[in-house]
Amino acid sequence: MRCFPILVLLFTFHCARSQDTITLSNDSLLKGKVTEISSREIKYKAADNPDGPVYILRRSQVKKITYANGKAEFIIARSERDDIFMNEDMARHSFSFELGGNAGKDITINYDYAFYRTPRYGFVARFGFNPNLFDNEKENALIFPMTASLLVGQNGALEIGAGGVLADYTEYNYGMVYPYSYSEKRVTRFFPTGIFGFRYQQRDGVFLKMAITPLFIMKRINGGTSWISTYDIGERNIYWTGGINIGFAF
Repeated sequence: MRCFPILVLLFTFHCARSQDTITLSNDSLLKGKVTEISSREIKYKAADNPDGPVYILRRSQVKKITYANGKAEFIIARSERDDIFMNEDMARHSFSFELGGNAGKDITINYDYAFYRTPRYGFVARFGFNPNLFDNEKENALIFPMTASLLVGQNGALEIGAGGVLADYTEYNYGMVYPYSYSEKRVTRFFPTGIFGFRYQQRDGVFLKMAITPLFIMKRINGGTSWISTYDIGERNIYWTGGINIGFAF
């Protein structure tokens, strides 16, 4: 029976050693076991009830965490505004390769930046460049798509947006009456475009997007271009395209 108090003391000492210490921003201390640290919250279990509920603190409430092994971690406080502007389940940046889209039968390199994101909706800007690597019919056309979109949803999000395409290409013109004339010139024009699609994007993971991207031709082209032919445009001066994006979010 003499050993029992010693065993209780050793057990109590071991439990105390295995606890984490949370230092709050007002310098008060909490004892417990930290179970999760995210970009917005810190979750822990109370020392006197390790099998009980999980408690949640905002990062802005915590100054430091000292773990049971003696290692200390200082917490960089995030403001409530940062919590609203960033959804921890979605990365801000992504690079992707788009097959199709405004580039037609070619590949466009895109960079996306989510400049406003909540768990329910957000806004993202896209900047792209098509170096004309695979579509020989486009000759030396250079295409720079730029769009701003509204996202509705979380990891899998509906995307609706608008923007424009800056294109540098050769334009061909044929005379419509006899004697038929022909001319070509290098031009740089801006075309309005839209986007309607679905994207799947996680933090530090795969980025996928499928979208329809109509291009609106504001000026009728009689002979076509090194980028889009009059056959593709049709009578309504709308170039209907769709693309698939595969990339990496971070």
